Amino acid sequence: MGNSPAVLLLSVLVAATAATIGVLSQRQMTRMQETFKTIRSGIWDKDFIEAKRAFRVIRNGIDAGSVRIEQFRKIPNNAEPEVVRDAVSLNAIMNEYENMALGIKNHILDEAYLFTWMRGSTIDDWITLRPLVAAYRKGEPKAYTEFQQLAEIWDVNRSLRRRTWFGFGKPAKMKTNGHPQAPRIKDLDLE
Repeated sequence: MGNSPAVLLLSVLVAATAATIGVLSQRQMTRMQETFKTIRSGIWDKDFIEAKRAFRVIRNGIDAGSVRIEQFRKIPNNAEPEVVRDAVSLNAIMNEYENMALGIKNHILDEAYLFTWMRGSTIDDWITLRPLVAAYRKGEPKAYTEFQQLAEIWDVNRSLRRRTWFGFGKPAKMKTNGHPQAPRIKDLDLE
């Protein structure tokens, strides 16, 4: 008694579908784990904690009118060690956002998780760092374009990778805990 070709074909299709679903599920789980590890390592990394502390001090100085962030673009050789440390801290933070955006675009990091965890700080940090990025772009026109793109697209509640809405009345798979937020980046031009 032989199996009919239709039964064999159906068996192969069912097995292939199950294998594909398993692979996609495993990829998503790996992406979530990598995202969690990335965030967790940043929370406990002493250098990154120090960079964020320095950034907070600089941001307070900007708010008080005593600091111009553009000054950290070109540091003279005879600069005070604190100024050098602050410039390095700002670069570390911008590089972290650039890396995060690239991780999202390349399917290494889970965007929905990061959007929920970091949307507000990403946008706030972009608003603060935008003048410094503009100073960098005078010498390197493509400096920190991934960071900019991430902040601007998250500001309007869209996915960087999928270009779909994160929610708020628009069709989407990803949600942000139901808290609508208006865009905060007013002028998207760096000039």
